[in-house]
Amino acid sequence: MTGMELLKQQFNGHVAFRERRPGVVQVLAPLFHEDGDMVDIFLDETGDGSNRVRISDHGMTLMRLTYHDNLDTENKVRIFNRILVENRIAEQDGRLFLDAELGALYPAILQFAQTVAKVSSMQFFRREAIQSLFYEQLAEFIEERSPRSARAPACCRSRTMTNTRWTTSWTRVRARCTCSA
Repeated sequence: MTGMELLKQQFNGHVAFRERRPGVVQVLAPLFHEDGDMVDIFLDETGDGSNRVRISDHGMTLMRLTYHDNLDTENKVRIFNRILVENRIAEQDGRLFLDAELGALYPAILQFAQTVAKVSSMQFFRREAIQSLFYEQLAEFIEERSPRSARAPACCRSRTMTNTRWTTSWTRVRARCTCSA
């Protein structure tokens, strides 16, 4: 049984292969990104006559990531590299890859797809998402450290912020307050 036949059996027949060029086969498997697009997985012959194959994305994961965000800060690069190291995936010239034995191709493809999903989720580390969390944490910090007399009544605290931006001053909040506090 060849590696492709074994892989088809392990996916219960829910996988197809498409030759993209000599030595490169695309795996069409039911593995999807959050937006519903299929995860791009390619099998490259190693060319050394061994029983190994290189599982690769041919740079598609980082290309998709740049639609939303770039690896433009040291922190993002550090997180990206940590994801790769923790999942034993290598990167070269923007291409993610994993070398695997033909007999262990199924778990290697699943490991690779999971890593691609983790890297793709880095778009949620965008500045806007982090910024909104910052404003929430800032409001909590101020609330915890301000003297009791300067705090808005409990019924009015949620009115002090709208869409994570300060919109009213404490005096205006108190002026609109209808509670007895």
